[in-house]
Amino acid sequence: MKLPSSLEAVINAGRRRMRVLWAVATAQRVLPAAAGVGLALAVLARLRPWTWPEPAALVAPLAMLLVVAVGAVAMRIEPLVVARAIDNGSGSRDALATAFEVSESDPFGARVLERARASVPADLGTALPVRIDWRPWAGAAALIVATAALVLVANPQDAVRDRAAAER
Repeated sequence: MKLPSSLEAVINAGRRRMRVLWAVATAQRVLPAAAGVGLALAVLARLRPWTWPEPAALVAPLAMLLVVAVGAVAMRIEPLVVARAIDNGSGSRDALATAFEVSESDPFGARVLERARASVPADLGTALPVRIDWRPWAGAAALIVATAALVLVANPQDAVRDRAAAER
């Protein structure tokens, strides 16, 4: 399956849009868990005189967002998958995906490619909308605020760490 040159820009824009969709959907699912891990580490820092849990508590959600961003950039998305996603979102009944099956030299190839070009929405956002559910983001934000509060408020284990450092 060769990508028709006239549709390459549409497919590349759709691929970028699908990466954003994947990143948002993945972050919505994983960020609350990473924020929960951060909160658990902040609580652990209050129970044990270790120094590493507090910085790790603050880094956990940021590290997760970095991993999701790198994953979105590195993800390989086949052109036919992008075409099918655009077709499904725009309701064009596989007009764009069918264009991958024909060449411009075929008797009906020019008509199929013209139908594919006509089926592409002017704004890919209508065919591939980003749907954000704010509840996981709000929950993660609440957990991150609680983590930051636990890290910034005086920790009783600080005195234990100071005494241990003075004894050395």
